[in-house]
Amino acid sequence: MGRFLTTTDLITTVTAVQKSHKLNRLCYSWLFIAGLLVSVNAYAQSAVSSASSSLSIEEFARPGENLDVIISPSGSYLAVEKRGINGKGEIVILNAADLSEITRIAAGSGNRPNDPVWVTDDYLIVGFTRGRRLLPHQANIGELDSIRISTGVRKPIVKRQGYKISRWTSRNLNDLHGYAEIAHTLPEDDEHILIRYTPWHRSNRDGEKVELVKVNVINGKTKLIAKAPSAYADFVFSASGELRFSVGLLIDEKKKSNQRIVHRYVTNKVTDNNKNGKWELLGDLPIEAESVGVFSAQDDDKAYLWAEFLDSTDKIYLYDFNTGEKQQVFHHPTVDPTSIFSDPQKNQLIYVRYDPDYPDLEIIDKQHPIGRHLSQLQKTFKKTRLRVRSSTADGSKIVVHVESDTTPGHFYLFDAVTNELKKLMAVKSWFEDKPMTTMQPIQLAASDGKKLHGYLTLPLEKNNAEASAPLVVIPHGGPHGVRDFWKNRSTVQLLASRGYAVLQINYRGSAGYGAGFAQAGYQQWGDAIQRDIIDATRWAQQQSGVSAKKTCILGSSFGGYSALMSTIKAPELFQCAISISGIYDLNLMWSTADINDTNYGKNYLKDAIGTNKDQLKNFSPLYHIDQLQAPVMLFHGEKDWRVDIKHFDRMVESLQRRQHDFQAYRYHDEGHGIVKTHNRIDYFEKVLAFLELHIGSPENTVH
Repeated sequence: MGRFLTTTDLITTVTAVQKSHKLNRLCYSWLFIAGLLVSVNAYAQSAVSSASSSLSIEEFARPGENLDVIISPSGSYLAVEKRGINGKGEIVILNAADLSEITRIAAGSGNRPNDPVWVTDDYLIVGFTRGRRLLPHQANIGELDSIRISTGVRKPIVKRQGYKISRWTSRNLNDLHGYAEIAHTLPEDDEHILIRYTPWHRSNRDGEKVELVKVNVINGKTKLIAKAPSAYADFVFSASGELRFSVGLLIDEKKKSNQRIVHRYVTNKVTDNNKNGKWELLGDLPIEAESVGVFSAQDDDKAYLWAEFLDSTDKIYLYDFNTGEKQQVFHHPTVDPTSIFSDPQKNQLIYVRYDPDYPDLEIIDKQHPIGRHLSQLQKTFKKTRLRVRSSTADGSKIVVHVESDTTPGHFYLFDAVTNELKKLMAVKSWFEDKPMTTMQPIQLAASDGKKLHGYLTLPLEKNNAEASAPLVVIPHGGPHGVRDFWKNRSTVQLLASRGYAVLQINYRGSAGYGAGFAQAGYQQWGDAIQRDIIDATRWAQQQSGVSAKKTCILGSSFGGYSALMSTIKAPELFQCAISISGIYDLNLMWSTADINDTNYGKNYLKDAIGTNKDQLKNFSPLYHIDQLQAPVMLFHGEKDWRVDIKHFDRMVESLQRRQHDFQAYRYHDEGHGIVKTHNRIDYFEKVLAFLELHIGSPENTVH
């Protein structure tokens, strides 16, 4: 195994590395290679220099610069959500005709404006995000500002109480202090919007019932419309913005269950004039499903329902609440709907997006102006991930985002009157005209016969067609409520550009293949899910162009858990394992994870991992290190609320005690994941060095 390094040795070595590279982090590194301590950064330089890619590590590490484009109701302006290399963001208002800049909405202290919503061409509502210890991205903090474009005046509609977020000190227009989201823009009313609001004085840790509030965007005056009848509720409206339904959860603490329930908002149109309504529980919908949600009201009597089934993929119905009749409007035999798109002005369902292998759309309302033109856009952008981002009030101008496996995407403006399509901007301009490799959808049968779907990405080019690429397996996180898609992903493209094949598998427990498939992964984290990953790895190793003897597994969160657990269960398959924010002791999830702070979260953990301490220990990598043969690399953020740093510390201690070959790095400025650009560069360099060391790269491969 080589010489064991003491903590003193490590700190001295790491300090020198930090000074030379000015790294804003704390790391530990244990390597046992022929009895020598070898500089990790030297490996990185070797790995990087051996890859003559036209794209640098920094380019893969940088976040997208243009995140979204929202067109104003008349089509005169564009609100562009942007993000800088340092993570700071702003919203830039452009003239839609020539893309000249009108004004900018800058970030405040520690926050970033996001999700711009036009009320009129002169009034824009923006929300704000802020970095949180829990999440690997910015999180919405619930503040809303009203911005008048003609004057540039900003006024707070909702502010979050407790600490200063915005860099300016304008007095709030009202007494709303809490968390707010725009619920409806009321297209027939130029001065008001509806917001979904939770007062700050409520803990809301168990989904305190939110309120629906009408707000004047000019003077800030408010009016309470209704209080939700259930926890974590969303409101559903008619096209004009009249309240129709509430969809929330009934949280049973005794039974430790979460049940989705639907209420209908009932008013007397004659005596109440659609005011002073009351909630009516709809407990007898004639659909025998695992759960049913209402997401779009067609009119006063009809609404669209999204139904989940244990023996089928999800279905979407149009349901008549007067007659009880239901009409199935979407169902795919293999996958659930991925998302739906409704008219942002009138809340009318236009299309359903689904992802069997390649992404696809099914147009529901072909008479809607957007629906009428989608078929044409689909023909123009074949084999892409096409999404409508915004449109004018009349639907004559549509902004779409087009992405594929080989490009992070572009925003386009389609003019239905002139039939012209104009490229607006790229998400990542530095990737323009740079070659990237394609993702191939795959299907295979697990050892027990269950059908699995995923993606295999091979290196970009090879001089020698006979060369076999080392394989990197990347199981996704979650594991529930998450799946991999055919799309551009920086980590996959970076690895492929350096000569590695990449496998992504949607194991049982993944979202998107029906409730039954998802629940098949419950309490199977350390068993059936790992068998799926192992089966898929064996399948990939048999494919043309993939090495059967050089495989590493890399993952984040649950993916990091799987990186170690799969290596423990099938040590002959993997030559190394890399874990980011990994879960190593399942019992710790009950005592340290933030998800355990609410009854909703506790109920989720009960379903997902169970309460049997012996089984949780048996499914924990921490207690099976003696079966671990492959070298290991660990990364963790010290501010991680979801997977506490205790997981990392205990794993490091166990590996150190057994003198196992491993490297371990902790970032003091990261939470659940690695998101800061300077840390991502450092992370990518170390991963490439680790891969080069343990599985190498194929000979005669053009990187």
